[in-house]
Amino acid sequence: LPKLLHFAFGDEPSYLGDSTTVQCSVSSGDLPVKFSWYLNRKPVTEVNGISVGSFGKKTSVLNIDSLVEYHAGNYTCLAENRAGHTSYSTKLIVKVPPRITPFQFENNPLHSGQYAQVTCLASEGDLPLNIEWKLNGQSLETFPEVTVAKTGKRSSILTIESVSYTNAGNYSCEATNKAGQSIHIAQLQVNVAPRITPFTFEDNPVHAGHFAQIHCNVADGDLPLVIEWKLNGQSLENFSGVSITKIGKRSSILTVESVDYTNAGNYSCEVSNKAGKFVHVAELQVNVPPRITPFAFEDNPLHAGQFAQVNCIVAEGDLPFTIKWKLNGQSLDNFPEISIAKVGKRSSILTIESVSYTNAGNYTCEVSNRAGKTIHIAELHVNVPPRITPFEFEDNPLHAGQFAQINCIVTEGDLPLAIEWKLNGQSLGDFPEISVAKIGKRSSALSIESVSYTNAGNYSCEAKNHGGVSVHVAQLQVNVAPRVTPFSFEDNPLQSDDYATVQCTVPQGDFPLNISWLFNGQPVTSQLKILVTTVGRRSSSLTIESVRYNHAGNYTCRGENKAGHAEYTAALMVN
Repeated sequence: LPKLLHFAFGDEPSYLGDSTTVQCSVSSGDLPVKFSWYLNRKPVTEVNGISVGSFGKKTSVLNIDSLVEYHAGNYTCLAENRAGHTSYSTKLIVKVPPRITPFQFENNPLHSGQYAQVTCLASEGDLPLNIEWKLNGQSLETFPEVTVAKTGKRSSILTIESVSYTNAGNYSCEATNKAGQSIHIAQLQVNVAPRITPFTFEDNPVHAGHFAQIHCNVADGDLPLVIEWKLNGQSLENFSGVSITKIGKRSSILTVESVDYTNAGNYSCEVSNKAGKFVHVAELQVNVPPRITPFAFEDNPLHAGQFAQVNCIVAEGDLPFTIKWKLNGQSLDNFPEISIAKVGKRSSILTIESVSYTNAGNYTCEVSNRAGKTIHIAELHVNVPPRITPFEFEDNPLHAGQFAQINCIVTEGDLPLAIEWKLNGQSLGDFPEISVAKIGKRSSALSIESVSYTNAGNYSCEAKNHGGVSVHVAQLQVNVAPRVTPFSFEDNPLQSDDYATVQCTVPQGDFPLNISWLFNGQPVTSQLKILVTTVGRRSSSLTIESVRYNHAGNYTCRGENKAGHAEYTAALMVN
């Protein structure tokens, strides 16, 4: 038998990108000697980046120019000659530094008060990992509104529920381990919208001829600012006796020297900059019938789950008022998700924290007093995202060759819908045996006429529309029948008393596996002086220490599991 010298990759672990070499040498044993290398019981010829060469007749050299993660493991050198084979194994440890998957905030600057979140994922790198966040190079301890949550061993989520200008800057995620460090930086830009310090006229109605004045002061907001006054939603150009005085860059004073009934109503100070707009309204009462300041929901339809709010302001009219809301002419009693809040004596705010398609329609604000009644209607449009009816494959795993089909039905959601199938997150373009058929506007059927082990995995149906996206996943399990690797005895007939051995390997097939041997179609028995040895879960060796003429014949290795069986036969010739 060949005798191998012990070998190793070195005392210290190797790092990603390093090169390494190890040689396997035979100190004694008959020539010729055949060398085979294995990584974790897998031939190294099937592993990228590993090369094997010979150095003389008794040495085999394994070389890796640039180490990657999958090069780590147990390397086995197998030396074989006519007398048999021996092997020796050693372990290669590869240290992998962290690598952060790139992330970023929104492409456009956020407005003050918006929500912001980024996830730092160390997709590569040895554990344990330490993940630390910084803002402009400083610790986040002085920013209590910024929260960091560790999710698993490789991920950290940074969240700001309501951004402000103090949160703008460069957010760095730093991941470190024993092998190294990785840093990724994302910039958060924040536009600060205006905010007006609240103001009011006198609490009581103003009498004709009296003086009135209000001060609109913009406490927050990026410059430049545009400040505009309106009365009942109209420009003040048509109202004589009303003067506007700008004071600095953030303040404006509205003055009415001598009020009359035409001056009664809601005075709005509207401040805008590139980040947004803020409106504050103050009511000047001069005892008139009700008049509602026009209001509306967003111009574009809302998505399900979004926030909606409108404010019904009574710009004119004597107190007291009765303000009622209706949806499509019906009372709001049947809509508990819709809340109404009275703000002062002339305003009522309707709020929907999370809209759904049932909230779409015409909202009416009805205001009445002793002098009369008025209404204003605003229409709310709601986009409905898709909802997929759950589906599954068969409860039990399928056998290779069976038929499989699932149907993805989108029971809810605005049209048009885009329905896409994926297998394990990948497009089905690489699986020509999988067919997809669109059935109407809301359904798609996926069929596999004859399943194989390559079709096993998670099938996701993704439905999209302008309202959102919905995904449902179903797992297909496939039983895989065994496959026996071909083997053979010596090419030339053996002589009496020679040693003979073959190894049967079943590289493919579900567990549990049963591997058995037949001699000329009959089970091998100990009476024939044939030794059968199980090698791991997928291999069995057959050995004849001293060949006799009655050992000549056909030896069959049979692999069997619940999905099927496979066999291979090799002939042993004896002179």
